[in-house]
Amino acid sequence: DGLEIVRHMIISGGLPLIADPNELEKAQELALNKTGIELSVVGSAALAGLRLLVKNKLVSQGEHCGIFFTGTKTDSHNLPVVQNRVILLAENEDISKLSE
Repeated sequence: DGLEIVRHMIISGGLPLIADPNELEKAQELALNKTGIELSVVGSAALAGLRLLVKNKLVSQGEHCGIFFTGTKTDSHNLPVVQNRVILLAENEDISKLSE
C-alpha cells in the first residue's frame, strides 16, 4: 500500500516531508494540549507534517486540511464515537465501502 500512496502523491503534485524528532515531539505535545490524546510518534507524524507545510508556506491561512491521528500511546482512549459513522473493514474487505 505504500507504493500506492507514493504514486498518488506524485500524480497529485504532492511532495514527501521529513519531520525530525523535535518536530514529532512538538506535534505530540500540541495534540495532547489541544485534544487530550496522547499520540505515539507514528500518530503525530501527520500533524508534524502539517506544521512543516504551514511553516514553509505551502498551506495558507484559511485553507482546510484534514489529518488522521493513527497511533496513540495507550490501547484505550475513551474517544467520543458516533457509531453509525464508524466503518470497520477487515484486511480482505473492499475499500469501496468507505464511499457508500
